[in-house]
Amino acid sequence: WHVILMERVVSVKTVKVFLETHTGSRSVEQLKRSQPKPTPPTPQVARGYVRDSGEVLRPLQDTELAELKAIINGPQWSPIERLIMLVPIMTGARKQSVLTIRVKHIDRLVKEGQKQGNFYELYAGPGTQIDTKNQKPQKLKLPSQLVHELHVYAHCPQAKARRKKFQNRYKLENPGLKKIADEDLYLFLSDQGNCYFMAKNDPRYPMLKSPPRGQVVDTLKRKLFKEASENFPRDFYYHWLRATHALLLWKSLEPRIESGVYTQSEAIGIIQN
Repeated sequence: WHVILMERVVSVKTVKVFLETHTGSRSVEQLKRSQPKPTPPTPQVARGYVRDSGEVLRPLQDTELAELKAIINGPQWSPIERLIMLVPIMTGARKQSVLTIRVKHIDRLVKEGQKQGNFYELYAGPGTQIDTKNQKPQKLKLPSQLVHELHVYAHCPQAKARRKKFQNRYKLENPGLKKIADEDLYLFLSDQGNCYFMAKNDPRYPMLKSPPRGQVVDTLKRKLFKEASENFPRDFYYHWLRATHALLLWKSLEPRIESGVYTQSEAIGIIQN
């Protein structure tokens, strides 16, 4: 359904594409068109910004981050909204990872306990039920305070009521599908019992043309702008919080760089990991 400029097409060949679905692996044949003629160069990003996955972003500076925290800690923000904003700041996780965390993941972290350094390790990616970009395995480090708040929320009356709504809707709308175990339910659900981001291993995923892809973060951004000052960046969006986490990590490593414990390259490697 995309318009292809045929004058740029110089070769067409058949290739096999391998797909992973909830029923297993399969391959399909597709036509691959080569378009070798040069395309306009990607415009340079402004100083202080970076391009990540085609998106231009930058970390929030100290005053901007302080304003954001003050807003989401206000009375107009519910615990679930505040936590959805805090998780990427404190872990660097992407939207799809934040919104596909399950109740069992938080319970398991609390049961296993902290690692040395006062943090918890949460594995994401294949086999974990937590989506990641390109399904790459990741190991997220969660501060103890964040884990405690997530655990309190997971077992509060509101979260339990939303999970019950989810189960009732799931049973009514998907009578032919196997029930999802309570521990496998999404941690973050809407007040209507819907998931905010449908994981690729969700039994309903292969049947939907437009599964939920995290539109809630746009809603939260609009809510944030209603209370933000004129100094808060108007081009902000949720992915900036991931970059903010990276900047906070860098600042925490700066004293060790200055003292010679790490080189700048080693510090960057730690942040990338």
